Amino acid sequence: MARDGALCTVLAMLCMLMLPWSHSASSEAEILGFLYNSTNGTGWVDNHGWASDGSAPCPNHGTYGSTWHGVKCKDDKTIELYLAPRSGRRHSRLRRRLASNALSGTIPAQLSGLVKLEKLELSQNLLIGTIPTQLFGLTELQKFYLFNNSLSGTLPTNMASLAKVQELFMQNNPLSGTIPTQISGLAKLEILKLYQNSLIGTIPTQLFGLTKLQKLFLYNNSLSGTLPTDMSGLVDLTDMFLGTNQLTGTIPEQVSSLAKLQHLLLQTNRLSGTIPTQLASLADLLHLGLYTNSLSGSIPSVLSSLASLTKLHLVANSLTGTIPTELGRLYSLGYLAISQNSLVGTIPKFGRLTKLTYLYLYT
Repeated sequence: MARDGALCTVLAMLCMLMLPWSHSASSEAEILGFLYNSTNGTGWVDNHGWASDGSAPCPNHGTYGSTWHGVKCKDDKTIELYLAPRSGRRHSRLRRRLASNALSGTIPAQLSGLVKLEKLELSQNLLIGTIPTQLFGLTELQKFYLFNNSLSGTLPTNMASLAKVQELFMQNNPLSGTIPTQISGLAKLEILKLYQNSLIGTIPTQLFGLTKLQKLFLYNNSLSGTLPTDMSGLVDLTDMFLGTNQLTGTIPEQVSSLAKLQHLLLQTNRLSGTIPTQLASLADLLHLGLYTNSLSGSIPSVLSSLASLTKLHLVANSLTGTIPTELGRLYSLGYLAISQNSLVGTIPKFGRLTKLTYLYLYT
């Protein structure tokens, strides 16, 4: 019996040495250890410091880079976790992201124990499974990046707890279900990227009340329904990418309230009706993409007032009438595509459009 007891003690000590984060159930080392074990840490491209001498990831005071690769600390807490591809010279060595760090497996719910975490970057890896709902309870999180993985499941309804999040990037995953109305709670959200998923349902009207939102990327999903008529809350929006969905109805004239809009892409939907003349008031507009819809009527001549416009793409609609000669005053235009419509008459003289590189007029 004594010999058996001694053997158990030796085995327990060996386990402690092999798992440096196992010394405390509540330690940040153990929390990060769950991630290491859950994502095949031994197979990471760079796991420096994660399975070494058992030191804590954040043992000092101040803000500093940990000896654990991809970890940044403030005092004794992890505030940033970068385990994603390298992004080039513009980042310091500390913040440089891993070149496909080959995290494979699932994201452990225990990461929610990093209560001071401000940035979570696990993008462009080989992650599968669902996104733990517990991560949406990280109330200090500002940057949340999980894009380019194989994460599935739905977006949780408790996302409103991310009250400080500014950037939410979850594109290029097979996420399904609807966009929760609780997204209205992300009052500080500036950039939302959910494109190239399998999202369905309507775009919540609450999304158009996020006054800090600057960039909205929802293209390449299966979103349906109509565009809301009230967009006045999006006072800072510069980019609206809603193409390749199943949106129906008309383009609301209230889009003209988006005074800072630079890119409006609604292509490859099921939109009908005419092109609103009110779009001409978008003085900063650079790119207008309405191709592959069922738009009818004529091309508004007032679009000639869009002095900053560089790209006008209206291909594959049911537009009629003549090509407005006024388009010849779009001096910044480099791309004009109005083919596959039912336009008639003569082709205006575009000789003064010195920046025009691409012109598509075929039937």
